Amino acid sequence: MSPITDFAFPGESVQKNDGLDWLTPARLQTIRTAYLTGRDPSDPVASPVHARLAGLPRLYIQMGTHELLLSDIGKFVDRARWAGIPVQADLWEGMFHGWQVFADDLPEAQDAIGHIGSFAQDMLAR
Repeated sequence: MSPITDFAFPGESVQKNDGLDWLTPARLQTIRTAYLTGRDPSDPVASPVHARLAGLPRLYIQMGTHELLLSDIGKFVDRARWAGIPVQADLWEGMFHGWQVFADDLPEAQDAIGHIGSFAQDMLAR
């Protein structure tokens, strides 16, 4: 859900959606510094958009139109599909990074969690 797929944060939505998301470009930099502890942001272990994606299982990704990471997530989805990975990517209008954690207050979050459950049930039934 709203995955970080490239710790370089090169996507245009980082600037375009600034002010629409609770995340800010400055917070992204803080997250990168804390998570990578000096490692290269293009390391495929941290930034899967740079990894060889062939062989991954079916993926389910939720992203919101107001996310700073929207462009980066979209690039990852495209690369995964190009590598032959089945990807179900749902774009949620007006949603921000990690909106699913606000299920107590946000009906869209409850709906998103329901979609996650349906995906998981489908995967387990295979």
